[in-house]
Formats: sequence, structure tokens, C-alpha cells
Amino acid sequence: MYKADRHMYKADHHTYKANLLLNASDHVPSPPDQHATIAASLPRQRAAPVPQPDKQKYNAKPAKHWFVICHPCALYTSPPCGTITASVLDLSSASSPPDLAPRSADILVLLFVLSALHPSEWPQAIISNIAQMVKPGGLVLMRDYGRYDLTQLRFKAGRFLDDNFHIRSNNTRVYFFELGLVTVSSSSPLRH
Repeated sequence: MYKADRHMYKADHHTYKANLLLNASDHVPSPPDQHATIAASLPRQRAAPVPQPDKQKYNAKPAKHWFVICHPCALYTSPPCGTITASVLDLSSASSPPDLAPRSADILVLLFVLSALHPSEWPQAIISNIAQMVKPGGLVLMRDYGRYDLTQLRFKAGRFLDDNFHIRSNNTRVYFFELGLVTVSSSSPLRH
């Protein structure tokens, strides 16, 4: 993990440093009462989970509740980046992007993607889809929600699906990761 000097950054600005794109909000120190907040939030959430019929609905057809936001950006359309292709794909299904040959991607960028999947869906997403899209030696870059961040701790009653897995107010599912929870490689495609 890259530790940044938080004095280098201004809030809500991105800075390119040491070949990493960092967001200043990622480097906000935890409040002093973080452990107490965690200890109070998790039991409260578990005590008032999503009702069972709704839980089945959200888990039976999760793609129905996903949403995709696309923003045009000069980084993706201007040289010197070369050819960049964006595809929308349900990683929990057996389909693959029609415009992407197997093992042809140099880099896959997953921004808040895997958090929409239940951990039971990760083998399909990671082993069957992601690992099959990226070239040997290619990169999979993932940015997603972190375990016990304020988003997770602030969920109200009726939003708890499973440990570290919640339903948001817009009906999208969200999983909160720990560092090292997911690994994609030819020798160890999935670790959790």
C-alpha cells in the first residue's frame, strides 16, 4: 500500500505521484473514536437486516439493480494513451464483452465494480471473466470500498444483507473490502 503525505494534497483534487493516481479523501486519518463507532454500528446493523423476501430479490437478479455512469474524458480519447476501449459487462454472468478477445487486455480498470457482487459471485467474476480477459502479465486495477469506512458504518436499519455487504438507498449492493482480500493471478486467481 502506498502511504501518501497528506500535506501534499488539497481536498477533492487528484495528484499524480509515484505512478499512482491518488485521491486526497483516501488519506484522511480515522477519527479517534473509530473503534467505538465500529463496535456500535455493526451489531445495530445486524439486528435490523434487509427483510428475507427483499434479500432474495436483491441476490436473485443483482444486475437489475446496478447502474452505470459514463463520463467522457480526454484521458480516454486523446493520445498518447493509445487504444482504450470501455465495455459494460455483468461480471457475475458467463458472458464476455463482444469487442474483447480472450486474454487481450493489457489493463483492466475496475472502479467500484466488485463491491456490487456477493462474495459467492467472485469466482465467476474473477476466475471466469477477469482472468480470462487480461493478457498474461497484464494488470487489473481495482478501486472499491474499504472495510469500516464511514459509508459502511452509517447504514440505517434494513440495509444489512450479510457481513460487510449492504444494500444502498438506490438499491445497489455494496461490499466493503479489506486489503489483500482479492488477488488475480495465474497461480492464485482468488483469495479471500
